[in-house]
Amino acid sequence: DVPLASQGVCHGSKLYLHIPLLGGQPGTVRVTNIVKSVDEDDIRGFFERFGRIVHMNLIKPSTETHNHCFIKYQSEEAAQKAISDMNNKVFYMARIRCTMAAPAGTARIEVFPVWVGNISPSVTEKTLSDHFGRYGEVISVKKNGYKPFAFVTFRHENGATRASGTSHHLGGRLLKTDKKPSRHIAEPSKESSAASRSTEEPAISGVTAVLYAAAGLDPRNRQAIPAALERRSDGITVHHVHINYLPSGASESDVFDGFKKFGEIFLVKIPSRYGNGADVYFREQADQTKALYGRARVKYTHVSTSNEGIRGMGKESFKCSSSMIRDTILQHHQTHVGDDEFTHKWQVKLCPASDSSELHVYAERNYLTTALLELRRLHQRLTRQTESDVLAVSKHGELFKHLFPKYEQAKQELERHEGMHVNMSDEVYGGELKLVIKVQSFDAALQKRACKQIRDIGDLVTTTTLELKSSEIRDIKSALEHSASRTKRLNFYDMQVCVTVDGTSVNFKATTAQHAERAKQITKDFVQSVRVQMTTAFPSYGNVLVQLKLHEFVQAGQKYVPVVEVTGSSSSSASSVADCLTVTGQRRWVHAMSKEIKTSSESLIRSAVTLQVTVQCHGGLAQHVYRRYCKVKASFESAKKACITLPSKETFCAGPAMGSVVIKVEALKSRYGQRAMSQVQEIDRNVRTETMTIDSDEGRSIATGLETRELVPLDGNTVHLAVRDGKAVVMALTKQEADSYIQRIKTYIQLATTEQTLTFSGNGDVIVLTQMSAFTALANKFTPAVRVGATRRHDVSAPHSITLSGQRRWVRSAIQEIQALELTKEVCTSMVGVRVHAKLAKIIYQEHVMVKAKFETAKTALISLPDETAFIAAARSSTPVTVTVKAMDTATELSARTQIQSIGSQVSSVSFAVPADEARCIASGLHGGKLASLGGSLSAVVEVDDTVAVVTGMTNASAELYVGKIKVTCH
Repeated sequence: DVPLASQGVCHGSKLYLHIPLLGGQPGTVRVTNIVKSVDEDDIRGFFERFGRIVHMNLIKPSTETHNHCFIKYQSEEAAQKAISDMNNKVFYMARIRCTMAAPAGTARIEVFPVWVGNISPSVTEKTLSDHFGRYGEVISVKKNGYKPFAFVTFRHENGATRASGTSHHLGGRLLKTDKKPSRHIAEPSKESSAASRSTEEPAISGVTAVLYAAAGLDPRNRQAIPAALERRSDGITVHHVHINYLPSGASESDVFDGFKKFGEIFLVKIPSRYGNGADVYFREQADQTKALYGRARVKYTHVSTSNEGIRGMGKESFKCSSSMIRDTILQHHQTHVGDDEFTHKWQVKLCPASDSSELHVYAERNYLTTALLELRRLHQRLTRQTESDVLAVSKHGELFKHLFPKYEQAKQELERHEGMHVNMSDEVYGGELKLVIKVQSFDAALQKRACKQIRDIGDLVTTTTLELKSSEIRDIKSALEHSASRTKRLNFYDMQVCVTVDGTSVNFKATTAQHAERAKQITKDFVQSVRVQMTTAFPSYGNVLVQLKLHEFVQAGQKYVPVVEVTGSSSSSASSVADCLTVTGQRRWVHAMSKEIKTSSESLIRSAVTLQVTVQCHGGLAQHVYRRYCKVKASFESAKKACITLPSKETFCAGPAMGSVVIKVEALKSRYGQRAMSQVQEIDRNVRTETMTIDSDEGRSIATGLETRELVPLDGNTVHLAVRDGKAVVMALTKQEADSYIQRIKTYIQLATTEQTLTFSGNGDVIVLTQMSAFTALANKFTPAVRVGATRRHDVSAPHSITLSGQRRWVRSAIQEIQALELTKEVCTSMVGVRVHAKLAKIIYQEHVMVKAKFETAKTALISLPDETAFIAAARSSTPVTVTVKAMDTATELSARTQIQSIGSQVSSVSFAVPADEARCIASGLHGGKLASLGGSLSAVVEVDDTVAVVTGMTNASAELYVGKIKVTCH
């Protein structure tokens, strides 16, 4: 219990205020959006700087991604400072929110906010609340200052859904709406909710008249005083509430408008002794309690009295519940003016504002409150006598434009009766936007007749339903939405009918049953006349049916008017084979044609057959074979007898020579299928392969013939030639073509120019040397002649083989004839050992070379000598030198051998004494070259020492002659 200040209520009497702690303690801060990794120590270390923390509770819900925490400070100032400094700040990589904790006993409810954009600056929160209240209960409306958007929070989700799914025009603008995710808040009390929904503009000077005891408390404190004082006036028990901090210049009417939402007010007084205070008297204690715990805002309206004509006159506004009661009050006042002393001092007239149910009360200020009280009493009595009914009428979509004039006419007829008032407005009723008609009167019988007359208008609507398929529903929707752009539109010929689509049903509402049935029939005819496309797929033999019977189905579609188009199509986007039929035309004929196709195809499929045959690819002949298969395929398919499925040309021709592929034959009759398969197999069986063995030289000739196109098949010959592994393989579509081409190859090989080498083993060198003229004469007898040339082996200078070039047939004949001579058996060979005088070795070697040249030039014998260096070395070492003699006959061999042996057999030496000076002269002549050259010409050499000179010559005569020459030279 807290004692109030001396300025208490009720003339200074002391009153104690009991403040119940409803759950949340003062100074408790709720922190949300805390990351999972933060613990209590982290939070305490961060929030202790604002004040002493009494208690902390960290809540870690398993179903949410973030934690939240309650922090209780020792003082409320510390909590306010923590909220001011930390709200919407980043704490451990997350932006936290800090708010004052709600009372612990307060229930939390789920609310559904809706973002509203493009708001005009003239639109207030109350305007938004009234506008969106038609769609459901509005918890709060928060407008963000002068920014053109606000958040409207609904109590139920269906209200938020309807509000966000509807277009809104307010303040001359088209509003934008967006439904936001739901959130949970503390459940507001009914009083506070009502206060928030009825909030008006702020008071002048920003002073909020909240109910406070006159204790000098902080105006920001929203606690109220649950006190009830009874005062009696004229025998009526009233409950008094005193108010402080009124705006300067606020009137009793302003106070009344601010507190009338809490209940029935008996009297409002602003005594002059209170200054800026006022007294409000309620009839019920419960209304007083609501005012004490609620929140009121006093709107101050300055009233000028300069034109009122009477000094001290005041003006107040009075809101009637309906215009009917307003008119009745005016009539009653005009009838009873001047009946008593009180009524002649005040007058009532219509307020110039747009609200037609508002009255202005003008009276002296001393009697203004009493006049309002009397006016309210009359209003309450009339309200109790009023018969009121609310009729919610369905708008029936587009049909409403035909029904609304009937309601307007009924309203005009009913309001001709005295005391009858009819009001029509669009409101959300039962989750649906309806026309709400409020009927009020003071006569119960008249009220009943009026309600019946209005209901009878709605009973005129007749409803019928048409069930359709989903594809037909799409056509109906398209016709209703885009009827102006369609060639054939859905036309109801200005009938009073409304058409709506619900799932697979089309609902027709009309003012008469005839109109509804007529619209239903028009819709049926439209659905059947819409041009549609239907595809008929066949479970099997689709390709055969489309290719073989398409022309029959096209002719069948010609009998309908308009014509039904039938085309072949593929059931798969990746396939180029047509295996479906597409029917295009009016829906009634498309269905009939599709049924006809299905019946006909079922009977054809029962007799259809599928055959498969495996054939060879035939390597290089594949293109010719594939062309034959294509001709067979075209012949059967053009005759509409069978369908032949071939692999692609690339697959068929790219396969190996002996590879195989499968060809499928499909026919609607068995005999056609068998006939097609036999022709395919016959093509494969007729392909012939002939092989001819060839050598490498013949293979080169064939390759040359193919390069020069001399062996290319003639036009019209379907053959292929391949050379591999010493064989020529010929493939042809027939045996005759294969044999003919083989013979052509053989002829080409024989006539082709070739060059072959004939090598003689052992004594080839002497044969080539001695018999070349004979070989040339033998080759010249052929026509054309065969050219013969000698070849040499790389390691021996003498030729061992001959080369024959010419036509292959003559070259082979010449080789055979030469080989038949068996020349290697006639060669005579001998080896002669020759001892050479060392001093005459060089001269003797030259003699051997001359003999060799003589016989080889005559092409009669072949003499083989070692080289000069080896010859001289053997002579110096007294080693015999071996000389080989070869000839084709014995006599030539003997002659050559004798001449070789005779060289050096007559060598002779002559010695003679010479004086010392002659010896020097001989040595000088040898060194000078004169005696050396003379000895070379005489085939002799000389050796000299101090006293003796020795001359060696090939013969004794050459030696003696050389001695004489030496002596002459010395002398």
